[in-house]
Amino acid sequence: MDRYIGVDVHRASTTFEVLSPSGKKVRRDVVETNGAALVGYLKQITGTLRVCVEEGEWSEWLYEIFMPHAEEVVVYRGRRREGSKSDAMDAHALAEKMRTGKVGHPVFKDRGGFRGLREAARANAMVTRDVVRVKNRLKSLYRSRGIECKGDGVYDPRQRGAYVCELPGAMRGVAEVLGVE
Repeated sequence: MDRYIGVDVHRASTTFEVLSPSGKKVRRDVVETNGAALVGYLKQITGTLRVCVEEGEWSEWLYEIFMPHAEEVVVYRGRRREGSKSDAMDAHALAEKMRTGKVGHPVFKDRGGFRGLREAARANAMVTRDVVRVKNRLKSLYRSRGIECKGDGVYDPRQRGAYVCELPGAMRGVAEVLGVE
């Protein structure tokens, strides 16, 4: 018999809602958010497991640990809902979407081939954003003291000393730290 499981995960606890094919609530439980406890919970449920998890920072990990224990695991990109919310309501809504086939376009989290490339692209995007942010802060520091800093010269280690000398002593350390490559 199919079991439709909605999973609402948070740092400390995860709420599960299990529905029967007719939509009857079979069980609802709150489990500690750690891999062994989550998998142990799934192993207690009999039948063909169909799991729905909302997309978020935990979803790829949940997909990976649930997949060997379920017939189907879907990562769902939900929309923001107005009104009252609770973990139980969220878990129920995910289970119901899975049961009624209203998941829409699931977000698939592949465990294989392109994972390294995806992680490298994600790291590159994060580093690029951070570099841009630091460069903006460095120029802002100079501008706050009325120091002209057009172009990229302010970032060049050979020209940095000339810029830093124009700052008051208390601000030079900040400029040195922001200018480190």
